[in-house]
Amino acid sequence: MADSRTRRRTTRLQKRAYDAFTLSEFTSQLDELGISELANFFAVTICGQFAVPQVQIFLRDAAVLTLTACKGIEGCEPQTLKISKPVHDELANNKSVRRFEKAKTHPVLAQLAGAFTDWKPSLMFPMVHKSSLVGLCAVGRRMDGRPLGDYQINLLSAMVSHVSLAIGNSRVLEKVRETTQIIKEMDREKQAMRDQREDFVRLACHELNTPLTVINLSLNMLLDDEGANLSDYQKNLVEQIRENSARLAEIHRDLITFAKRNVTPRHDATVTSVLKEVVDRALEKSQPLFAERPDIELQVALSDDLPAVAADGESLARALVNILQNAIKYTPETGGKIRLEASRKDDSVICNVTDNGIGIESKYIENVFEPFFEVIDTRKRSSSKTRFLGAGLGLGLTIARDIVEKHGGKIRLKSKGKNKGTTVSLMIPAAPEGINRNSH
Repeated sequence: MADSRTRRRTTRLQKRAYDAFTLSEFTSQLDELGISELANFFAVTICGQFAVPQVQIFLRDAAVLTLTACKGIEGCEPQTLKISKPVHDELANNKSVRRFEKAKTHPVLAQLAGAFTDWKPSLMFPMVHKSSLVGLCAVGRRMDGRPLGDYQINLLSAMVSHVSLAIGNSRVLEKVRETTQIIKEMDREKQAMRDQREDFVRLACHELNTPLTVINLSLNMLLDDEGANLSDYQKNLVEQIRENSARLAEIHRDLITFAKRNVTPRHDATVTSVLKEVVDRALEKSQPLFAERPDIELQVALSDDLPAVAADGESLARALVNILQNAIKYTPETGGKIRLEASRKDDSVICNVTDNGIGIESKYIENVFEPFFEVIDTRKRSSSKTRFLGAGLGLGLTIARDIVEKHGGKIRLKSKGKNKGTTVSLMIPAAPEGINRNSH
């Protein structure tokens, strides 16, 4: 008698060890399958492991459960099961297996159970991933007509959990792949647009050069010709043409600088400049701009201990001029203030240009250094480069950024928001000790 009990107990232990091994093998294969293959593999496994001839696997898509795998049922009807939010919540929140006979009288699940018209499953296993229903596994009785026992139900529930996790992960991975593909396509489109834009800029530079040269030459010849006998009115018109031609020449220069931005080498760190002289040069170049805006109060504050910087003075001065011009354009005509200050910080120099102008909303800050970017609708801009909301190509800060970064520095823009002013900060490396400090 004892031997008989021992044999039965040994047989049960062997069976459970085999089931545990089967579950482990089953789980290890799930990650290698696509979603449809996984559903079919699961249906075949259920039939073989539990001697169940009838299985249906439904996977959820929005508010519909679509039949994905079917074994042992002619016609495999129904093809779809509609699920309302109450049905979804009932299955997702209570993941336990549902006996079909009880589901038919359940206040929420009765409609779902009623959709099975061609065959009646014995059990329904909700397939849940992270509190969301991903599918439903409907299982019939065993081949001998008996229902699955508690041990088999628990084992099958464990398999359902692993399959639900694999399906959920596969869908997340699919979305990641789709999103990645969309991002790649957007990057390709953006790169194509950049290439087209730079091709256009190079073409514009080339085409502008000859007419500008001819215009300026003709103007100079006309003004220098004593026999032209121009009236004061005519001279005034010619002078206006010359001023606007000079403005076109500046635009042409900015376009050339932008076109060469990717081929200009980084700055030689052995060439250094005295920062105060760089600032003085920038202020000198900016003087005509401030002369046109006498309403703006300019403040300059430079620390006494400023070191030399590893920078080409001429190009760094140009970067400062671009930043000052940008501040002028966005500073109102009443009570406008611009402050330029520089101080040493560790092995760098920090140079700030602060205005009390229109500021910039946080959503635009990442874009301000992009070429041709304008915060203000260009249709509302004036034609002047110095008047409030004056015109421009939107290259000033782009060129300034390129100059600073080619010197191994950094440029940042900060603003507390609309009408709260803006600060543009430059951080330039100080020149290493022992290198000649010359102004360039």
